[in-house]
Amino acid sequence: MSETVKIAGNDLAQYVFVLPRYNISHLVVRRVEALCEKINKAIGANVTYHRDYFFEESPYEIVVAHCDRDGVETVEDRDTYTVRAVGSKVFVNGGRNYSQVAALDALDAMLFGDGITDTVGTFTAMSNGYHMALCDDFDTFDEKMWRTLNYDQGKTYGQWYGMTTARSNRPENLRVEDSKLYLTATHDDKTFYGAWADTSKSLEFAKGFMEISCRLADGEGIWHDFWLFSDEKQRLEFDIAECESLADNFSACIHEWILDVTPRVATTRKPCRVTRDHTFYCRQDDDRKDWRYHYQYDRSKSLNNEFHTIAAEWTDTDVYFFLDGKVYLHYVFEGTEYAYLYEKPHYFILSMLVGANYARLPDDADNRVLGIKRPDLNGDYWGNDRGSFIIEYLHLFQKPGQLINFLNQEEA
Repeated sequence: MSETVKIAGNDLAQYVFVLPRYNISHLVVRRVEALCEKINKAIGANVTYHRDYFFEESPYEIVVAHCDRDGVETVEDRDTYTVRAVGSKVFVNGGRNYSQVAALDALDAMLFGDGITDTVGTFTAMSNGYHMALCDDFDTFDEKMWRTLNYDQGKTYGQWYGMTTARSNRPENLRVEDSKLYLTATHDDKTFYGAWADTSKSLEFAKGFMEISCRLADGEGIWHDFWLFSDEKQRLEFDIAECESLADNFSACIHEWILDVTPRVATTRKPCRVTRDHTFYCRQDDDRKDWRYHYQYDRSKSLNNEFHTIAAEWTDTDVYFFLDGKVYLHYVFEGTEYAYLYEKPHYFILSMLVGANYARLPDDADNRVLGIKRPDLNGDYWGNDRGSFIIEYLHLFQKPGQLINFLNQEEA
């Protein structure tokens, strides 16, 4: 490529990539970053990218995915991608995160080949070393994949207004509709109902890139999560996104669960669960700023109003958590005392527990600092979209050699 490369008669050096503010995968952001680096090295320019809310519209844009820009077209088929030149702009899109990456791969080939041509293509493979290990777009609810819980009375949580908590797989609490999974908060005069779905009986894995596109629920007392867990005695808990009530914030945390047959006081481990014979220590350092991260969000742009991508990348050395393609938590476990836990297989959980109060506070007590707010029985969020944790898809990408076990089913 030379310094005289043109797009629609304009120098490529004038262009900027524009990405959506919301619901953009880190896989796409990473591919744009790599393409910018390649372009700049080739032509000696400073082509970069901005988010659509930050960058004032320009005639010279390469518009990626579903930006807030005139001319963006939705790609209905998930495996399809498009590259279009419209005037001096180029629009690059795909029906899902992986096909958006494929669209950027096609753009790369055009820029370093015969130039931009309108293209409609079909995703075949990832260019970043990942392959699709699990793809659930929730066209139906796969009962072979997802184990649900259903019980009428909670045994551990509760106490608000003397009511108990429960997990329910009834349609009013757990359903698929319009190719989305809904976990919805409801209550009657005795019980608060949430929902639970996990892959503990179907799939477990270690390492990879995992992502959901979702809207968080927004209502006092709704505690919902996207997380990883294991039934082994020594295990991790990845709270990728834990929303403890309102949708203007969520927290992320990595717990290292250690079974200790000789309980002792430790500065870096706190007893989290006690059984008759053993104590589990949950390593969670209070003085580590990035160990637990509370993500504050502009209330006027609530995570309940828009779909967002929430993701994690679990490598051989690190764990990264992402919101809309941006890192919000990073932890390096390589060389630590409990690095061996990060080799163990874990499974997915999507959950909602409503009206929970694990501090066992009385009804008139103040809210816990990082806890769950008191439910408002007269609130307007019960049984509707505001009170629903809505998941558009769950994807898991892995690289060769990373562990995945399909349990009691044929491998996809």
